[in-house]
Amino acid sequence: MQKIILTSLLVFFIGAQIASAEVSPTTPEIKDASVDGDNSNAQQDEFVKIMEDNLYFEKQKRQLVNEVALEKLRSELKKLRGTATSPVMPTMTETNAPREVVSKPNVILVSKIGGLTKVLVSAGGNKHYLSRGERFSSGGKNYILIMDSAGRYQVKEYQQ
Repeated sequence: MQKIILTSLLVFFIGAQIASAEVSPTTPEIKDASVDGDNSNAQQDEFVKIMEDNLYFEKQKRQLVNEVALEKLRSELKKLRGTATSPVMPTMTETNAPREVVSKPNVILVSKIGGLTKVLVSAGGNKHYLSRGERFSSGGKNYILIMDSAGRYQVKEYQQ
């Protein structure tokens, strides 16, 4: 559609140029021809501006139509996947205070330097360097560092 309009305007402009060029060379008509030429140039400039505005408008319109179609496809995909987002409504729920998680102490690092073995144990945010059989307390509980039958260090809870 735009090509048809553009070609028809181009033919119109060429016809106007030819018509203005066929003016007879008499002096009074030359002055009128120059005025008519300025007038036709102004009209042609106006037509060109209108066509440029129309092309810009059509381009923006196509872009918006494409964006709307893309959003529709995305919403359909979400529905098909079962993850359609429903409008978020505020709900009145009780906020429970976060429970303090007491983590069991675990072995982080085993270091053997100069024949002495030290083990780094993380317990409740604190770090302890211990030897095998050493006892420590964390979070109100007592623990001991032992070595299991496979030769791995473990932290066990014990009663006094």
